[in-house]
Amino acid sequence: MSASAVIKVEKVDVTGVSLNEETLTLDPEGTATLTATVTPSNAYVKTVSWSSSDETVATVEDGVVTAVAAGTATITVTATDDNTKTATCTVTVNAPETPEEPDEPEEPGE
Repeated sequence: MSASAVIKVEKVDVTGVSLNEETLTLDPEGTATLTATVTPSNAYVKTVSWSSSDETVATVEDGVVTAVAAGTATITVTATDDNTKTATCTVTVNAPETPEEPDEPEEPGE
């Protein structure tokens, strides 16, 4: 006598994705790490992709944002389950600080 069982695995779709930050301000060459959370926690596919609206301002790889030059860029994370669930973070990169020029010494007799 033998027994058999059928196990049905139900695919749980992604219902949303969120980021731990909505805005970031960085100095040039600075970095920050964004963390994406896919919901529900038991979603079948929990992978995400990252993109920057302007890679001349800020780049992103696996959630690590790197400031390139002064300006503003939007970092977008997309749940790869269906590519319709996204979250964004606005990144502002400060202009580089320019060193102050020393005051010129006064000429004698001025």
